[in-house]
Amino acid sequence: MDFVNLKLPTKTEHVEYINFNQKEAENYQVLFKDAQEAARRFFGKDKDALWSTVLEKLLRLRQFCNHWTMSAKKAISHDDPDYLAHAELKEAEMASPELCLKALVKRRELCPICWDALTVDNEPVISPCMHGFCRPCINQAFPSGTISCPKCSTEFDESALKETKFSDEELQADLDLDVSEFGDEISKQSSKTIALYKLIKKALKAPDSKVVIFSQWTSFLDIVERELSALDMQHVRLDGRMNGDQRDVSIKAIQNDANVRVMLASLRAAGVGITLTSADTVILADTWWAPAIEEQAIDRIHRLGQTKPTTVYRLVVKDTVEEKVIIIQDEKRKLFGEAFQETFKTLSRDVAQNMVRQLLSD
Repeated sequence: MDFVNLKLPTKTEHVEYINFNQKEAENYQVLFKDAQEAARRFFGKDKDALWSTVLEKLLRLRQFCNHWTMSAKKAISHDDPDYLAHAELKEAEMASPELCLKALVKRRELCPICWDALTVDNEPVISPCMHGFCRPCINQAFPSGTISCPKCSTEFDESALKETKFSDEELQADLDLDVSEFGDEISKQSSKTIALYKLIKKALKAPDSKVVIFSQWTSFLDIVERELSALDMQHVRLDGRMNGDQRDVSIKAIQNDANVRVMLASLRAAGVGITLTSADTVILADTWWAPAIEEQAIDRIHRLGQTKPTTVYRLVVKDTVEEKVIIIQDEKRKLFGEAFQETFKTLSRDVAQNMVRQLLSD
């Protein structure tokens, strides 16, 4: 019998801290003060303030850390009168799961499992009881395939979940890439993308190295992909918008094609069930609430079959919510692990609100 070596090569992790340029820092502070005000109203028991508004503004802060264009459109205020006037789903939308799901995404309704906004990036699905979820969240929360809706307790089979196809116009609207208000003052590259490209070039100096870049948002992967294409750097994608055949082609390319040395991967779509051991460098472009989700992604590379040492880089913008998430993870890793381990149970509102208080503190 052949001996199987179960000992993995070493894994080294680094946190790469990044400084905003002056313009980015100024615009971030405007968004941060706006988020703080939304939180102050909510935690101050303002009857018109909504939790979803706080999370929407926090989402914008997190996206801004990646690239300023991702927050170019004003965050939706769920408690704004103009929003509330159009918040009720129309009869036609309620009659069609697909139309209802599109409406929920447009309104940035929250996934009740991860407390993040429903976006195209998050592979949104809708239940028979007309509640929206991120598909990876619902799959990991109920791995058996029998689901009890976290919002209303309706029981149904996973096969009853519906998804919808978004038009190119709807996809573009969801990306929020309206950059006209910034004019020509800011270059097309953000401080984070500049740092990212430097790391890619550094890693690829070794002739047999390959890199997998994970992000929560396919809109950010789109931004990175444009630059890689401009540099004539062969790469592949792996995200929730791709069907099974397309994913298989990408995985085979990064695994077997020596000319393909970079993969851009959605953290959720590539977090489980695949092997990417041809790569030896992992770049986490943004910080997820739960270390367990990031670790699942890293384990696609650092797993049985890996023959080279693995290097992991976490990109974190200093003096932002990203840096605070890293601190919270270090201080309360056990709490995060319990909240987001393999069973992926719903994060309690008390825990989520305590996290948000810390993230938006001065």
